[in-house]
Amino acid sequence: MTKKDPDFEVDGYKNFVFVSHLTGKCMNHNSIRRMMKSIVDMNCEREVQLPNVSPHILRHTACCRFAESGCDIKILQYLMGQTDIKTTMRVYNHVDLGRVKRELDKLQSSEENTGKTPLGFTQKFTHFASIST
Repeated sequence: MTKKDPDFEVDGYKNFVFVSHLTGKCMNHNSIRRMMKSIVDMNCEREVQLPNVSPHILRHTACCRFAESGCDIKILQYLMGQTDIKTTMRVYNHVDLGRVKRELDKLQSSEENTGKTPLGFTQKFTHFASIST
């Protein structure tokens, strides 16, 4: 709900999530952080408590979701603005057992559909396959 029409572009990008209701332009990091803090500070008025989040946590979450959806790691590096892919892998691309299980399920599903073991994987090498989450 902005007073201004957010019709501007930044480096060819449009339709930003955090837009100022006064200017219609992108909010800066500190304004977003303060806004998110004030929303969390209203927890006493809510039945469901919101976690204390920051813009950087949103960045981590977005990167993880992109990675989980199968986004190419070089594309992910570009989207995160990282010059070194090691940073993208180390800092922004988190792995948990649920994610490992989903990937192994994809391999098993592929094997069942094609009748072939993808990439030569066998139960012997995929001990996580028996882990249930």
